Amino acid sequence: MSKDFDHGMICATEQSVVVVDEIYDAVLNEFRERGAYILNEEQVDAIRKIFFENGFVNKNFIGKSAQHIASLIGLEVPKDTRCLIGQVEKIGEEEPWSHEKLSPLLSMYRANGYKHGIEQAKRLVEYGGVGHTAIYYTNERNNQRISEFEMVVPVSTILANIPASHGAIGDIYNFKLEPTLSIPAGTSGAARRITPLSFLRIKSVSYKRDHILWFKLPPKIYYNDNCTPRSFFLYFN
Repeated sequence: MSKDFDHGMICATEQSVVVVDEIYDAVLNEFRERGAYILNEEQVDAIRKIFFENGFVNKNFIGKSAQHIASLIGLEVPKDTRCLIGQVEKIGEEEPWSHEKLSPLLSMYRANGYKHGIEQAKRLVEYGGVGHTAIYYTNERNNQRISEFEMVVPVSTILANIPASHGAIGDIYNFKLEPTLSIPAGTSGAARRITPLSFLRIKSVSYKRDHILWFKLPPKIYYNDNCTPRSFFLYFN
């Protein structure tokens, strides 16, 4: 649902999927049942060879249907095909499938365990856009694994069990993210989501005032710095 929305044009749309080995085949079959076409090695390589054009994503890929992209390599796919999946291994400049695709192309990686899967996800983000979006699908009781994913993968938005292109908008599948149709570019510095508040000029005026005392001490106990000749600690139970 997320990958074929607007033919994969949304920048937060899934670009690659990493699946642990123990459920890899089951996930692959699920993709097939939901409208994905699984390319063979020859077809994957054919798309790899024409994916870039003068250093940029081939304009004939961007925002085009899965059927149109398949036709570029002489492949005819069913009319109800929603995306094309290429099973690959490498990550980086030598593998166009690990690049941002802006189309219903999805690369699929096999991980030999959860730790390896996190490492692959981290490398994909570092190549494709640190500071953007990552999604994981897992049992929400896997607290330790979820926390590890959140700490390791360098993005500003992490979605759990949520379709990316819709969930990244905010306020649809969750209420924690403020709604926005403008998501920052993939850099570590552009982490703040762009909302109407981002375009308001807010002026702040500050006066000299003593800090409000949030706890009350007996009148003969002093706590300000350098008010006594010796330092001491106060312990509260």
